[in-house]
Amino acid sequence: MYQGSTAAGREIPDLDYFEVLEILRRLTDFSVMVKRSGGIVEAQGESSGIKLDQRQYYRNVLDCLKTLAGLDVPEIRRLLG
Repeated sequence: MYQGSTAAGREIPDLDYFEVLEILRRLTDFSVMVKRSGGIVEAQGESSGIKLDQRQYYRNVLDCLKTLAGLDVPEIRRLLG
């Protein structure tokens, strides 16, 4: 997600830990949105639900979690199709 651990001009130890926390927060938000809205909607005009164009974003978030921590969340990946 972030471009290396030297964005502050110096090495930031354990940055992956904080990135993983942020990813888990985003996935928690995703889970709450899906539960409240009733799922992923197909139509772009729908006002509730996760839009189809957001699927790739969340797939990328899952891929980052897999890369950084070796973790996957199959339930969310299955929802994204």
